[in-house]
Amino acid sequence: MAVFAAQYAFAQLKGVYLGVKGAVLAGHAAMLLYKGGMTALTAAYGANSAVVKAATAAQWLWNAALNANPIGLVITAVAGLAAGAVLLYN
Repeated sequence: MAVFAAQYAFAQLKGVYLGVKGAVLAGHAAMLLYKGGMTALTAAYGANSAVVKAATAAQWLWNAALNANPIGLVITAVAGLAAGAVLLYN
């Protein structure tokens, strides 16, 4: 009888061990997925930063092109005179 009880207890402990081992492996897999996701997110942030810098450069070039035509030059000159008048007044 004691032998059967010991075998039963061993089988129960083995089942618990396998359950814990499975949970640890699942946790490890989840951590690997998390790290992969964070790596992809970091790459996405880097790509977004590059896109924002390119868009900023394009906007600067667009602004320069608009200011280079005669109407843009006149508007810029009038705005500069107005700003100078405000500074002199203050």
